[in-house]
Amino acid sequence: MLCFALFACVESPTLGTDAVDAAGVADTADDTAQDSGVDSGGETVHPSDVDVLIIGAGPAGLAAAIEAAASGASVQLLEREAQVGGAANLAGGLMMFSGTPEQVAEGITDSPEQLLSEWSHITGGITSDEWVQYFAAHNVDHVHDWLTGLGGTFGSMMPDPSAGTTTRVHQLNGDGAALVGLLEGAMPPTSVNFRAEANDLVVDEGGEVVGVEWTDLDDGSVHTTYAGAVIVATGGFMHNLERVRAIRPDLAELDVRISAFSGADGNGSALLEAHGAATQNLPALGLYAHAAPHPFNPEGEVMASFLPMVPWFNANTERFVDEFSANSFRTGTLRSQQAGGVAWMVVNGAVLENAEFSDLEDATVSVTIDDMLASGLARKADGLFDLAVAVDLNPALLEAALDAWNLGATGAAADPFRSADFPGFEMNDGPWYALPVAITSAKSFGGVDVDLAGRVVGLDGEVIPGVYAAGEVSGMAGGSLVGDYGFTGSLSAVLLSGRVAGAAAAVEAVEAAGE
Repeated sequence: MLCFALFACVESPTLGTDAVDAAGVADTADDTAQDSGVDSGGETVHPSDVDVLIIGAGPAGLAAAIEAAASGASVQLLEREAQVGGAANLAGGLMMFSGTPEQVAEGITDSPEQLLSEWSHITGGITSDEWVQYFAAHNVDHVHDWLTGLGGTFGSMMPDPSAGTTTRVHQLNGDGAALVGLLEGAMPPTSVNFRAEANDLVVDEGGEVVGVEWTDLDDGSVHTTYAGAVIVATGGFMHNLERVRAIRPDLAELDVRISAFSGADGNGSALLEAHGAATQNLPALGLYAHAAPHPFNPEGEVMASFLPMVPWFNANTERFVDEFSANSFRTGTLRSQQAGGVAWMVVNGAVLENAEFSDLEDATVSVTIDDMLASGLARKADGLFDLAVAVDLNPALLEAALDAWNLGATGAAADPFRSADFPGFEMNDGPWYALPVAITSAKSFGGVDVDLAGRVVGLDGEVIPGVYAAGEVSGMAGGSLVGDYGFTGSLSAVLLSGRVAGAAAAVEAVEAAGE
């Protein structure tokens, strides 16, 4: 009998056998070729160099490695960058949970059942989806409690309308870098090949994935590593605007900027799709409207500290969203749907005196309002009438809208878009500025199709033997977990999918190697 970290041999946390047994992983393992030279059917079989080979050492890949090793498998990772962690190194460490000790301490009532009842409203996803059900039931014990067991602690919780009717978004103390440190510290003594780029999956005569061909980016040498199971955890594709626009032609004519991690270029998706992987939910893209276009980088964004606190207007000089929800993917989607791709934030000089512009990719780059003006992105005028003319808005409507905005900002009247708890800045005097609200590509909510064990599903609806996917390459996890709009804190789903895939791959690889 084998003991696996996600199963009954470990008291807590456990995933339970449902994610693996229901998908028939043990049956697949029984059919896996042995490490001899030729199987009974005459096919050539390459001895495995490692039980589980993982492409990508971001959060999903690291979680998979920890789980696979704890389940008795030998593990090797291929990481294209020079360090582990991927996009998590730059992230805030936000995760969604339902029913944590932190919520109880704050007097917040929540549960998996409550989260599930709100899921379709939060994400637009399908409540009956097996991955939605699994995430709702196990986000606390299999992610929150697992991380605290590794030494992590959660501090502040963030009220976020995109997370439902109650406060569910938790922040790991130390942010994303702390998460990477926790995962790296829990890694077994195993081999991580840095600067290793996967070129192709190795498939045997029977159609089973048995390894990976990869290139050492430092010396150009090409290698092949054979494995009992391969996990692809390479992240999403939202840094690849060509793929984004191919999937969503409605974005083709818009000035879409990039908010995604540079490594999210879709390389893992391409590997899997080349070998017949099916995809799901691809048009569901996570777009942000939380920045202005970068004046020096035609694909970049610059964060403006005042952006959620000033009014935004479309081409009809209408406000169209609660600006305070700038970090909501629903807001990004609404921004992308405005006629002509136009949306301006309007701000006055008094607010700009204390404003900050920041380049999140390069802190050494300094951006000012003068840079925005010189680039032609921003406009300036002494009066609102002239500003409206400069950006082709209706002057009378703009002046009336600013009057109404100030009533809401001072609490003299209700703002039809904003909560009274989060009023914007009162603005009365010029000079006035208009800056574009950028559309930025952030996360892919769809990806390659996987079953509840993380096994990749082919175009024929059958599992492709030997290969798994986890994290954003599979749309955070399987099915349409994050729906059309995603949710703040989807990192918890990424970690859950990594653990599931790691445990299931270990079952397949270790049982096959022992026969």
